Amino acid sequence: MAHIISLLPLDAEYHAAALQAVYVATPGYWQMYGLDGPPADQAQRDLAAANQTPGRYLVGIVKRVDEQDAAAGAELIGVVDFR
Repeated sequence: MAHIISLLPLDAEYHAAALQAVYVATPGYWQMYGLDGPPADQAQRDLAAANQTPGRYLVGIVKRVDEQDAAAGAELIGVVDFR
């Protein structure tokens, strides 16, 4: 069965920790920029910058924790930065 994914507008109040976890899980991205990993507050800074920049949106890619039970919640697995 294919995984069901959805897009979710991200909000600093609710999603900063989950976004930071996605950043930590992708060290290769940060290595392209000469970093071992993301700065500790990178998600918070990105969410604040998106909130302050007209026309910029951070949208999370989420998938169900349990494919058969939508009430079990979802996990953030990626992000799209629309600018």
